[in-house]
Amino acid sequence: MKTVLAFILLILVSSIIHGQITYEDKKDMVQKVFEKIVDAYGNGKSKPRWELLKNGQDDLVIALYNTTEGPLIQIDEKLVDICLDFKADSLNALSLIISHELAHHYSEHNFCQDYAYAAGKKSPIYKSLLKYHFSDASRMYKEYEADEKGLFYATAAGYKPFDVFDALIDKVYKNYKLADFNKDYPSKRLRKQTNA
Repeated sequence: MKTVLAFILLILVSSIIHGQITYEDKKDMVQKVFEKIVDAYGNGKSKPRWELLKNGQDDLVIALYNTTEGPLIQIDEKLVDICLDFKADSLNALSLIISHELAHHYSEHNFCQDYAYAAGKKSPIYKSLLKYHFSDASRMYKEYEADEKGLFYATAAGYKPFDVFDALIDKVYKNYKLADFNKDYPSKRLRKQTNA
């Protein structure tokens, strides 16, 4: 933990001297937090790839676990900037984002979708599996579970995610102009109850 904090301090001092934290600095931060949380999961399943999308690269992605072309976590650079606003708690905030997306991966939240596609579009189970996988209840449950497990594994990795959870949710919703209620996710209020 001391090494990671020293690394962040070095980045912050460097950013003061040079005026800003670079895209490469942010990638290094994400990589270090990612590896610590993967270690905390201690799962035999291979870790997913990840990429940091430059600001404006994809307006639809905030943070996303995608299995279309192999397991991939995508994180918007603006989201890392939001985490950096937490100063000394930047890594705690970033740990929440990464651990949440890793929870989707290690909890097999893509299983029904992948199985349905493997069965083939003409298979009678294709429509029923996809209907279940994409149902409002299924999506809500997966998001809630990813929040819970994200908090747990970020803590197991040595971070203090509970300290910033509510404030991070507020900043993300405000900066990305998200509605408090969204059919694909638990409400903002329900998400905050995860931290209770």
